[in-house]
Formats: sequence, structure tokens, C-alpha cells
Amino acid sequence: GNYSPSIRKAIDTLRHNYSQDLGLSDLSEHVGMSVSHLSRTFSKEVGMSISQYIAALRCEEAASMLKNSDASIQEISAYVGYLDNNYFVKVFKKQYGMTPTEYRAGKSANEA
Repeated sequence: GNYSPSIRKAIDTLRHNYSQDLGLSDLSEHVGMSVSHLSRTFSKEVGMSISQYIAALRCEEAASMLKNSDASIQEISAYVGYLDNNYFVKVFKKQYGMTPTEYRAGKSANEA
């Protein structure tokens, strides 16, 4: 994307640390912006909030793991940064319109 240097830095940081609990204040300090300015600018440039962006990154990685590994849903949930498996399922379903189990089953059915 055609992002400002600060937002590009925020995106890079999020991409490398999406599985950790990266606080908004830590991120804003890292990119040298106030929390409110970072939140506004990020939403304006990226088209979604920082928390929506993190959820999308986590679900993208989880989807890849569901397709390409035999790891359990719980293991994948923890790996991508959700310690609460039920919350992970809820977020994943919001992103993909199906649960992780359904996603994995659909992928397997399509390959057969």
C-alpha cells in the first residue's frame, strides 16, 4: 500500500508481532506518534482499525495453518495470539464466515 512512513512502520511491527499482546501505547511509542493520532491515521490510511488489522493478520495465519498443518484448533489459536480458544473461534468466524473446524473440513473436502 501507499502508506506514510509511520503507518508503514506500524504495519511492519504488527506483521512481525501479531501473535504477541502488543499494546497500542507500545506501538504508538515505537512509531513516534500519540495513541490517538496513530489510531486515527492508521484507520484513515489502512481502512480499518488497528485491532481489526491484528484480527485479520491472526486469522490469515490461522487459515494458513488450518490448511497446511495438523495442529489442533487450540494450538493454532494460541500460536496466533488468542489464549481464549472460544474467542478465537468467534473472531475467525467473523472474518471467514465459518468456524476454524468448518474451514479445515471445507479445505479437505475441496482437495479430495
